[in-house]
Amino acid sequence: MKLAIVIGTHAEFLKMMPLMLELEKQKIKYFLIATGQHDLNKQRIEFKIKTACIYLDKREGFKSNTGNAIKFAIKSITPLTDVLSALKPDFVLYHGDTMSTVIAAIATRKAHLIGVHVEAGLRSKNLLEPFPEEIARIIADRLCDIAFAPSKKSVARLANKKYKYCVGNTVFDSIKIVEKNKLFLKKLEGKEKEFALASIHRHENIKSRERMLKIINILKASPHPVRWYLHKNTEAKLAEYEINLTKIPGQKIIIKAPVSYSMFLALIENSSLVFTDGGSMQEECAYFDKPCVILRMNTEREELVHRKQFLSKLSIKRTKEWLYYLGLVKFTVLENSVFVNPYYKKDTSKQIIAILLQIHNKYVPVIHNIEETKK
Repeated sequence: MKLAIVIGTHAEFLKMMPLMLELEKQKIKYFLIATGQHDLNKQRIEFKIKTACIYLDKREGFKSNTGNAIKFAIKSITPLTDVLSALKPDFVLYHGDTMSTVIAAIATRKAHLIGVHVEAGLRSKNLLEPFPEEIARIIADRLCDIAFAPSKKSVARLANKKYKYCVGNTVFDSIKIVEKNKLFLKKLEGKEKEFALASIHRHENIKSRERMLKIINILKASPHPVRWYLHKNTEAKLAEYEINLTKIPGQKIIIKAPVSYSMFLALIENSSLVFTDGGSMQEECAYFDKPCVILRMNTEREELVHRKQFLSKLSIKRTKEWLYYLGLVKFTVLENSVFVNPYYKKDTSKQIIAILLQIHNKYVPVIHNIEETKK
């Protein structure tokens, strides 16, 4: 069996990293193809991925601009199709919901190869929230031949897909690798014994000055000092809106530069509360059992919205009420109610490889489909 893994962003790399390490451990050949949306070499070195990247474009990304993103996608489809056609892998794997996911799904179909969508079936049920991720998911799910979904609800959304599997999310494999390799830091900088953690980067949030002001007011309601790890695109938008966080009266918001994934996991584990508009951080908060305010109007991970995760819909009033409740009862009344994380499965990456090996050995690939035949 021979695979191609197409990756564009740092987040995609982190979630596919356990799969790549397992492939190398089992000595299964694969090609790592980078679209150029982000530079992946530092992460490849950090996590000791032996396979080198085949870069479609060594110029990094499109500066979070939607128009440039579309141009990036259009110009990348043909080169990726050519690369895949030359490599002729048995399966092409792509992850999640980025612009690179769309590129990979289209190029795989054009090259008449078998597409495998990892983290399939997620839906926020709103094409603009998040944008363009929701559209990317739909395209990837429609074009793939094999879908690996993180939960039972995700599988149910893939009704027309013959080859669909509930395997959990590889993000939990990533966390365990960080822990196992002792990259998981227990002692952090700063004097605060209790702190909140914030990460905001969603297109629909940062493109709106009104939304960013609401988010800042929500952060100000935190019972603990907030460490806001500021993405470059978020920082640029705040400057454009002339929002100076250092001049907020009585502010408890401490601006920090982005850190490595290992450090960020340590921050989540050591925090008292998390504010985020990221979907993966919902899963990481669930793993560490951390209270989480979701700074969005919708979420594709609605199964995780429970006693310790709150979908704010950017309502300052409702968020303050929830934070008050959080501090008042500290969930002691609900400790007996067991929450089972629907996204957590043991050894997700191993499951994916085992299923692909089984399919490869049992079925003969046919253009756009996989049909059972007698050998």
